[in-house]
Amino acid sequence: MTLIRSPYHLEDPIPALADGDVHALPLASILEDVAARVAVARTPVVLSGDCTTALGTAAGLHRAGVEPTLLWLDAHGDFNTPRTSPSGYLGGMVVTMLTGRTDPRELVRGLGLRPLADERTVLVDARDLDPGERDALAAVAVRRCALEELPVPAGPVHLHLDLDIAGDLPAFRYKAPGGPGFDAVVAAVDRVFAGGEVCAFDVAVTVDPSADGCLEAIEAVRRTGWIDDEPLLVRPARLSDVDALVGLWTAAGLRFDAAAVEEELSACLPDGLAFVIASEKRVVASVWGTYDRRRGWIQRLATAPDCRGRGFARRLVAVVEARLAGLGCRHLG
Repeated sequence: MTLIRSPYHLEDPIPALADGDVHALPLASILEDVAARVAVARTPVVLSGDCTTALGTAAGLHRAGVEPTLLWLDAHGDFNTPRTSPSGYLGGMVVTMLTGRTDPRELVRGLGLRPLADERTVLVDARDLDPGERDALAAVAVRRCALEELPVPAGPVHLHLDLDIAGDLPAFRYKAPGGPGFDAVVAAVDRVFAGGEVCAFDVAVTVDPSADGCLEAIEAVRRTGWIDDEPLLVRPARLSDVDALVGLWTAAGLRFDAAAVEEELSACLPDGLAFVIASEKRVVASVWGTYDRRRGWIQRLATAPDCRGRGFARRLVAVVEARLAGLGCRHLG
């Protein structure tokens, strides 16, 4: 996993999202930089201050030969055009740009973006729509769903998250009333990573830097691990994790037979009941589920001592519980 910082809202720098000095740049240059880095990255996590950055992510995936399904988690539809938008805000037109319906400032053309098929575009939540967006979406094949109905598509997934989907985080530029809580958003993202093939993850922290609560919202995102310098993401465990798991469980004080770990893990993998939170270099949390076709159990729940207090164990339990429920488990021991 690779963290790519693009600390801008359109062309305006957001120092709170940067790791050093940041200066204003033309939007076309910002997006081209993102595209070039995404094209050569492995599971890029793109941190930005608005949704237009997803154009750069999509262009980078195209250049790498990846044709993904787009999961667009956002309180807004971002399905306006210059004709339908009440405000003319470019960030409210990104999905129409990605699907080839409009190209203000010729950003799509400049990036060499190919239109994304409606059938591979899913708007998740999108509870705050302008009248023109509502009419346009009623006439196309773009799918809409609530967060709790979030699908995990087969094949590559471009996962885009605008944090304004969370109704309980403060300081957003365009606040949408209601909506799911941040914990529910985190759980949904975890489920996609646990069960899908995420090829890129946009995290748009669309806060107003001058608003009360801005740093609180950014800190909530940091605790997830998504925007650590080495991003920490949920994924299925692998046999290659054996040594890392032995080290984790030893540090966490679990009692186990190190010689039996590989065999035990092999038994869990066919049912897809073993998960970790990890970066490219380190496993920081784990859980195993077991299921005898009647009752399920949760085992080997552990978090590295220096990562405790960030909710990792709770998130992994939710992932394995969802997986057990999908297998038909109705009783958890």
